[in-house]
Amino acid sequence: MKIAIVGTQGSGKSSLFCGLSGAEYAPGSTMKFNTATVNIADPRLDKLHQAMCPDKKIVYPQMDFTDSVPLYLESNLKDKNPAALGHLREHDCIIIMVPAFSFEKLSAESVKRYYGDIRTELLLADLQIIENRSERLRVQIERHAPTHVQDKKELELLTLLRAELENTGRISVDKLGAEQEKTARCFCFFALKPIVAVINIGEAVFTPDNSMDFPFFIINASLELEIMSMPSQEQKDFLQAYGIEKPRFKEFSKWCYDKFGMITFFTVGPKEAHAWRLKNGSTALDAGGTIHSDIAKGFISMEVIKYADWDALGSMKEVKNKGRTRTEGRTYIMQDGDMIDIRFNV
Repeated sequence: MKIAIVGTQGSGKSSLFCGLSGAEYAPGSTMKFNTATVNIADPRLDKLHQAMCPDKKIVYPQMDFTDSVPLYLESNLKDKNPAALGHLREHDCIIIMVPAFSFEKLSAESVKRYYGDIRTELLLADLQIIENRSERLRVQIERHAPTHVQDKKELELLTLLRAELENTGRISVDKLGAEQEKTARCFCFFALKPIVAVINIGEAVFTPDNSMDFPFFIINASLELEIMSMPSQEQKDFLQAYGIEKPRFKEFSKWCYDKFGMITFFTVGPKEAHAWRLKNGSTALDAGGTIHSDIAKGFISMEVIKYADWDALGSMKEVKNKGRTRTEGRTYIMQDGDMIDIRFNV
């Protein structure tokens, strides 16, 4: 999963990126895209590893975070945005970094205004993609090109999507047919991507309200980055002085994981304890394919144990003695915390 952190220059997005990735903050690095793979901590995996294979490998689920180049909201600089937006389309999810610390008057309204301004840039880029493609399709239809029948269908779809985007600021694929949805997703519209906000408050006090109808996470990014650079004891003293329970960067990565619709399943064997990332709503067959394509091809059945049962009973032996194992087929909908063992035939 690829996640882009976007915002204007000085918003704190690079501080967030460095805090998540452990990269050293370098002034001026915001003028290029930087990407890092981040492990998503899971105490359940730690416990499984310690209990079942402590001297073997442990593998956490991962997400790729990208610190994007700045976006510009000033009208005379917006012509710099298209190149950056083109690169951002390659990402699965978007984080909008809101520099609340810089607002003259910090309020829910000012936060919503900035979030809306960035989101508008993303949606205008979607409309431009639709307009450009529609114009090419009209030309091909007028010329009666060999693909004109399919071109008409695509143009009808884009016209429908444009109207929805202009009226609601969103695109929904729920009412589209399978082929229409496939076509729509080929354009990598921002309106189809999950978008969340990080409200970077600095040392200001911010109280959100119910009018903020988007997922958000509040953080003092520069302070958190400073805390991470401290020796362990000094870090504890600093946290206590500021009344902070624990650094929030790891908490934030798990928050993203959940908000972007991910769940975790586990495989534990003689060689490793492994936590796997999977989209919520995926099947046992999808889980097998996540591990290896051959497992999906030769899938026979899956033995499932709930992590909560293993944790409560203390061992695999007790789980089996209490009859807490289940055998599921390929259409089983995976649940967060499933511990699985797949039978397959290559």
